[in-house]
Amino acid sequence: MYKLKQRIKRIFTIIIFLIILGFSILSIYYYYNIYDELITVRTHKKSKYIFKDSKDYSSLNNKDNGNIENNEINYDNEINYGNESIKAIQKPVNVYDFNDLRRRTEFHTSLWRYIFGNYESGDSEQYKKSLTEESSFLIGQNFTNLDAERVNLNIIHQALYPWLYNFRFQSIADLVKSSHGRGIVICVGNSYFKLVRSTIDTFRNVLHTDLPIEIFYIGDEDLSEDNRKILKEYKDVYIEDITTYFDNEKVNIGGWAVKPFAILASRFEEVILIDADVIYLHEPALLFDDPGYKQTGTLFFQDRTISPGPHPGSKWLKSWMIDPLPETRNLRFWKEETIHEMESSTVVIHKIRNILGLLTVCKLNEKVMRNDVVYKYVYGDKETFWMGFDMAREHYHVNPIPCSYIGSREKDDEGKKFCGHIGHSLSNGKFMFWNGHLIKDKNKSSFNDERSLIHFDSYYIDDNIGEWNSDLTCLKMDKKPVKLIPLSEDESNTLNTILSREKKFHFIISNN
Repeated sequence: MYKLKQRIKRIFTIIIFLIILGFSILSIYYYYNIYDELITVRTHKKSKYIFKDSKDYSSLNNKDNGNIENNEINYDNEINYGNESIKAIQKPVNVYDFNDLRRRTEFHTSLWRYIFGNYESGDSEQYKKSLTEESSFLIGQNFTNLDAERVNLNIIHQALYPWLYNFRFQSIADLVKSSHGRGIVICVGNSYFKLVRSTIDTFRNVLHTDLPIEIFYIGDEDLSEDNRKILKEYKDVYIEDITTYFDNEKVNIGGWAVKPFAILASRFEEVILIDADVIYLHEPALLFDDPGYKQTGTLFFQDRTISPGPHPGSKWLKSWMIDPLPETRNLRFWKEETIHEMESSTVVIHKIRNILGLLTVCKLNEKVMRNDVVYKYVYGDKETFWMGFDMAREHYHVNPIPCSYIGSREKDDEGKKFCGHIGHSLSNGKFMFWNGHLIKDKNKSSFNDERSLIHFDSYYIDDNIGEWNSDLTCLKMDKKPVKLIPLSEDESNTLNTILSREKKFHFIISNN
């Protein structure tokens, strides 16, 4: 009898152990995987959670028919992680797991649209009113009287963007209220001060644009107080330290990464972000009239088509971007026709309309994210704009006119060539701007005399036929035909005026 009792006791102990082990395994499974499996099906005012294969739910976010105008993203069916997985969405983002980041971002967008609506689908002023009057729960810690959607959005919003608040902005409402009108944003430090001074002079004294200009620098050592004073002498120029806007210990803004954060921080609702070394030949406000910008609130520009074929960047992208937007599927980068898709010397964004896409672009440019992952597969910030917008399921527009190359003819031992800088035209036929300024080589520490200045007279629109030299600074003209388009009379006169002011005031070149 005693042995029987001992045997029963051992069996009972084993059963209890197996039950505990089973619950432990299930807990681990739910913690890491349940948010892949749950969606919310809404019927009238009730919600119920059902299991669904995760490979199917991505189609809820996008109807891929290749037409942006008719390709409205459907947020009626909301992805929901469920109460059991709050810890899963609250945990810090694993920078190496872009599938998880994509799912979280899509979930964030779905809840955001459900709660605040959509800028495009209704009254834009009502959308902004919702953000200013109904978004305080995003930063709260008290979930009393909040429905499940607001609780989940609070958690995932703070997990994705822990650097956004408690510095310049205390809430989304602060960010929206601080953004007004249209303007130009430029990021610059002491090394490019001469170039940006010349750029601003062109805007104010040659093109006579009335758009206000906001300059961002990265801490006191980046742009000296004397240089700040000089830039402030121009009308409607504002100078700001970007490190005072966000939790810089988390994002550690530096280099190219400053650009999307500058758009987010800017005082403008509609932003033309330009590099310090960009020269415009036409009024920059014309960019806001572009049909694609009016449709999407974005205007991106193509880079050169080079090095076609599969590459590490495209393989990495396709490992996590499982359901790209129609415009992404049409990109040369996605089709593996080039290793560079976008050129970010000018980026035009309606900030409030596209706040979700912009926040995601900033996410991709956080220090650890950019250094450990993103910048290892793409060259700097430029591809993060369209990648971030796609991840947030926000439509964007890429200028259909291929990248241009503005320059002049030269001849040396290698033969005839066309040398200059990357530029861009619009569909209205205007050659708008180029990146590289008035100097043949902007990377030189000093420019001694007028021989450093360019003398451009024509440009080439990338046709995938031209052959570049080894450092991509010149097109070879001996073997393959290069179709050059002369600058218009107005464009030539504008460039000559810019050069004349440089020779007179010596913004860039030495006055020795």
